[in-house]
Amino acid sequence: MLLNILLLQRNMRLTCLNLFVIAWICAIFICITLTSGARFLKDLNYVLLWPLTYCYSFLLFKRGILSTSKVVDIMTVLCVYSMILFGVFFTDKANENLGIISIEGMNQIFYALLFIPWIYLNEKKGVQNVILFILLIIVFVSMKRSALMSFSVIYLFSFLFNRNGSKSPKFLLRVSLAFVVLLAAYLFVDSYLDGGVTERLERVEDDGGSGRTDIWMAVWHNILNSSVSEILIGHGHNTVIMSKTLSGVPLSAHNDFLEILYDYGFFLFLLFIVFSFLLWKKLFFLYKNRFPYFFSYLSSLVLFFTMTNLSHLILYPSYIVFLSFLWGMVEAKTSV
Repeated sequence: MLLNILLLQRNMRLTCLNLFVIAWICAIFICITLTSGARFLKDLNYVLLWPLTYCYSFLLFKRGILSTSKVVDIMTVLCVYSMILFGVFFTDKANENLGIISIEGMNQIFYALLFIPWIYLNEKKGVQNVILFILLIIVFVSMKRSALMSFSVIYLFSFLFNRNGSKSPKFLLRVSLAFVVLLAAYLFVDSYLDGGVTERLERVEDDGGSGRTDIWMAVWHNILNSSVSEILIGHGHNTVIMSKTLSGVPLSAHNDFLEILYDYGFFLFLLFIVFSFLLWKKLFFLYKNRFPYFFSYLSSLVLFFTMTNLSHLILYPSYIVFLSFLWGMVEAKTSV
């Protein structure tokens, strides 16, 4: 693994985003070395998967080893497969006859949702529209509010912008159409689930976002009561869950900024803020230069922003690799 990292560093073109990823790899390696103990190799595999995925994506696309069109086709197939798996999970839950509570908040929806940036790169408009419409339906069915928020924002933006970032003609009409489609899908699914979607949305104020506010306060309290060394280098990978922060229940922080500050410490927390800034800076670069990757990148950042603030993205490599592979590709295709 160390050899792979050294080889990547030698072959990566030093763009701002690439420099950050190399810095993150070095910093997280030091952090895990100091905090993981017997879990060192296991934790290292988790934390290095997404930055190494970015690096290999950049190198493979930069050298022309991978074709964008072929990768988009593969990602489209994987998205369909993920939606089918979601349908299987939903059917199993529904057949248990345990009521609406048993199916709400199904996390499997994120595996399909994180393919959206790749779907917007698909040149076949018919395929793109059919997949997005099915995704819209199953997002409502999942009753995952953060997923619904992400998809709705992306969907509305898609009616405002073309792929290269220019305003779509008659955008007011297009936005009105988007609202009609969202409303129709909402009414259809809500009726199918006997008002379950409406009930789930109405509980936001009462349950504090499924208890998120209580979790955030508990994690913040633990951070304030940490030692200086724990604040600087963290407690170790996944320790929010292992510490059973909220009433002895093993839960993540449901916010990547808090999760990183607690698990990896202040230095990695600052790096993560820099990373977020660099991603948005790249988006404006794509917009200014009218690159065809603009909207795909925008949708990836909507997902990134929503999930890092309301859920967990960095903590689970099986989520973020779909985005990091895209970021690596776009960096390779647009860097001089």
